[in-house]
Amino acid sequence: MKPHEGIQAAAKRELAEESGYGTRSIKILGSYYTNNRLWDQKQYVVLCTQLYQHKLTEDHDEFIETFWMTKKGLEHRIEKNEFDNINLLAALNLWFYSK
Repeated sequence: MKPHEGIQAAAKRELAEESGYGTRSIKILGSYYTNNRLWDQKQYVVLCTQLYQHKLTEDHDEFIETFWMTKKGLEHRIEKNEFDNINLLAALNLWFYSK
């Protein structure tokens, strides 16, 4: 998040920068500390729905490939230990168990 930027505004900006989509509906699912023993930095997990194409300038220091997957496809890849990013796994856990 940038200074004076709220969670939802930051999520909308990041979504557009990294995926080329905007959202008409956003819900904060939760948060977790990235390393609670060393600092108080939190990672927020949001669910964006009602998407539309909205491309912003990409961050040149990030190299991200995006593609669509089903929830079942994600579960299959988790079962096969194909993800080793703790932030991704924590975010997916919040999403899988959100109401």
